[in-house]
Amino acid sequence: GSRPPSPPAGARQVKTAVFTGLKPLNLDSQMACLASRGDLLAAGGFDGVARLFRLESRELKEAGACSGLSGWVTCLACGEGGLVAGADSQGNAMAWRGGKPLWSRKALSPSWLRKAAASPDGATLALAGRDGILRLLAMDSGATRAELPIGDDLMALAWSRDG
Repeated sequence: GSRPPSPPAGARQVKTAVFTGLKPLNLDSQMACLASRGDLLAAGGFDGVARLFRLESRELKEAGACSGLSGWVTCLACGEGGLVAGADSQGNAMAWRGGKPLWSRKALSPSWLRKAAASPDGATLALAGRDGILRLLAMDSGATRAELPIGDDLMALAWSRDG
């Protein structure tokens, strides 16, 4: 067969991690989105609750639930120290640490927020929405750092390692 093309000089090589042998996890609610950082996994539900899990000895263990959003959880991002931030289908955003509310922003967007991403240093939360505005919030307080009008419905969002 043919070989895949070689990466350009200086390109980073990507390694894929595959988890095998994990036991299935039964959930009571249909999940809308996932986010992870280290051994923490957050799953957002159509019921407006983000459920937290920790990977321990090749098994996912329940680690709490984050409630307070009024719509279904559309996106989540995991920060440092167990901090989880998310948004819902009604334009609200919220963050929790250890399952306890840290901050809440009601009607942050007139339409639902689609994607969330924590910056590599964990200090900033980026939220992309259907209204075409990229919002940058302080991860620890929810304070607005910047609003950048992109003009299009934002469907994907990611940070580079250098910010």
